[in-house]
Amino acid sequence: MSCFPEDATVRLEGGRTKKMKELQVGDKVAGMDVTGRIIYSRVVTFLDIKPNSSNTFITIRTKTPAAEVAITESHLIYQLNKQAQRETAVFARDLKVGDFVYVRHGTALEKFTAGRVVGIEWSRGKGAYAPLTETGNIVVNNVLCSCYAIISDQRVAHWSFAPLRFAEWLFPGIAAHNSSGVHWYAQALYKIYTSWNYVTEDRL
Repeated sequence: MSCFPEDATVRLEGGRTKKMKELQVGDKVAGMDVTGRIIYSRVVTFLDIKPNSSNTFITIRTKTPAAEVAITESHLIYQLNKQAQRETAVFARDLKVGDFVYVRHGTALEKFTAGRVVGIEWSRGKGAYAPLTETGNIVVNNVLCSCYAIISDQRVAHWSFAPLRFAEWLFPGIAAHNSSGVHWYAQALYKIYTSWNYVTEDRL
């Protein structure tokens, strides 16, 4: 599974920030709604938790506004494409210098603005956390990222996890995953999609 390092930060409803390793199920974090506005969405569960691991990340830096986020290469990140009729998400490894991503900007009046990618480099980081929110996306270090990885289509990924989100809505706590490793539901989906050759094999 693909994730963020433990020292990555998210913005909570009310304006506080939390490190990824401190994030809890039930926290409401900044994300994007279907209209493109900032919304605070509940953390449903974690799709992967590796608290004591050392991992390779891609660090993406933007300018005007400035932001920097570390993300694993097969994790999806939103790309701002003015030619597309809808927002697109691409694997972090496919992002290029000169591309634009969504960057959260402002305090009292929060909004997304276009951040031009000015640097991409490989880095090492401690821990690996992959929170799943109700919207299927999350703002990490002020950059809009998907909650999903390996599956190349954000919408397919989001619908694939709809049964898990619905089960959590019916029976709060049933989707919980607090131990180290990949969530059983994510593992099951991965096996199904690799058997269909919908995704290429990657290391979970």
